[in-house]
Parts: sequence; structure tokens; C-alpha cells
Amino acid sequence: MKTNSKIKVNTYGLYKILNQLSNAENFKSDLDAKTLRSQLLSVTDIGDFYDDIGIEIEVKRIIILVTGMNKTPEELKNSTKVSFSDMDLIALQEEFEIIIKKHKEESEITIDEIVECKTVKDCVDLVISKV
Repeated sequence: MKTNSKIKVNTYGLYKILNQLSNAENFKSDLDAKTLRSQLLSVTDIGDFYDDIGIEIEVKRIIILVTGMNKTPEELKNSTKVSFSDMDLIALQEEFEIIIKKHKEESEITIDEIVECKTVKDCVDLVISKV
């Protein structure tokens, strides 16, 4: 069995894989679905193709990583209220800009814009509006 392989999947495909892994966590098996899903979520380069679903997953993943939430992007509801520390805001700006620059090199996001975000959906909408 080859253990070091690469596959290319678009963001919607990754979204579907992650959802299936979430379902697999409820069953006992030799496959550690939670670990595998975490490894998939830690991938930073999932290709040049981002649709709105892919951007939403990426924004949620970034919010989770920066704030230390113990959730997956699928578990993080758009209605979840957010409040960020100064350090969180700096990290979010840097990470959101990475997503944005993949689409529009000249586009940028400011900390003041992120401060205005009151929910996860506000953050997602902000990033999508910039691409």
C-alpha cells in the first residue's frame, strides 16, 4: 500500500469528504476519521479553485485556528457571535488576505473591517465581498 500519495480535489469535493468523515466518526473502525479529517483541514493549499462554499470553509477554518475554538468548520454555525482580541485581528487579517489575494491581487482587507464582524457569517461575507 502506498502511503505517500497526492490527490487533487476541488473545494466542494473536499467539503463532501469532510462531511463523510464527520459521519464516519460515529462508527468504530480502524480508520481514525477524526485524525484524518484534522489532517485534511490542516492542508493550506487546496488548489487555485475557490467557490463560495470553499471560501466559507476556509474562513471558518481560519477563525477556529486563530481563536482556538474546539470545533470543525461544519460545526461552526454562521450565526455564531464572534469577538476578537487584538492579536486575533492581526492574524485574521493576514490569513484572510491570503484567500483574497488568490482572487484579486489588488484587493485588501483592513482590521477595521474585521472589527465590524459580529458573527461568523459577517466574516465569510466580508471575505467573499473582496474576491
